[in-house]
Amino acid sequence: MEINGNVFKIYKEDLSQVSMNYLAGLFENIWTNALQNTKNDNEIVQAMCYFQDLMEYGSLQDFNQVYPMFIKNCLAKPTQNSDIIHNTVYGFGLIGQRVDANVYPSLHDTLYNVNHNHIHIKYLYKHKYQ
Repeated sequence: MEINGNVFKIYKEDLSQVSMNYLAGLFENIWTNALQNTKNDNEIVQAMCYFQDLMEYGSLQDFNQVYPMFIKNCLAKPTQNSDIIHNTVYGFGLIGQRVDANVYPSLHDTLYNVNHNHIHIKYLYKHKYQ
């Protein structure tokens, strides 16, 4: 997925429409299937990484289309997998940075603060579950 992130960094919004048309549905299906059927954490992480790149580097229109699904899927399955937790927090931070603060002021502030407190959350999680 690092290649995907680097391509998004280079081409930004030029790539987001192609990605939304051809890849977003595929990765959403992979994520949904992993949550409901396979329970494969690697599939979940790969899908999360794809949508994080799209939310971070894609157009605002694509971001607005994707972030509600990202939140819904992140909250769908409790986990102790540190990669999923890390990607959830990182994704929520991205949403906090890009979501319209005038429309969702509490969501913006909450998710932005979650991202900035990631190290503290990671520390608490590590000491509670390991």
